[in-house]
Amino acid sequence: PKTSIPCRYSQTIQKLSQPNEPSYIVSTETKVCHALHQIEIKEQQLRVLKRNQQSMTEFLTKTLKDERRLGADTEKLLLDSIKSMGDEMAGIILRGERESEKGAPFQGVNVSTCLESIASNLSNRKEKIKE
Repeated sequence: PKTSIPCRYSQTIQKLSQPNEPSYIVSTETKVCHALHQIEIKEQQLRVLKRNQQSMTEFLTKTLKDERRLGADTEKLLLDSIKSMGDEMAGIILRGERESEKGAPFQGVNVSTCLESIASNLSNRKEKIKE
């Protein structure tokens, strides 16, 4: 492909050339100088691209590791919460059965107190995960 060579290459090569040097040699030297400069530019762009790619890879690898850890911590929190809720519900049922065995009427469950207790347990566990 034909490319235009900036005149600064031609002027520089002419200044460096011998006064009686043929013009085709000066022209060829100008083209070689221009080609070498273009190669240098492309190599520099490749180095910058490689550094950016490495930086991005490191960042994404760290982010993936953090997301996996957060996912595992969230899964553990949810499983512990389900177990805790099951334990609390079992305790409520046992209390109700004991009261029934004693002949006392079953008072029922105070749902808001139960939910507050569960919410408190969840927030305590979340704080532990953040640490």
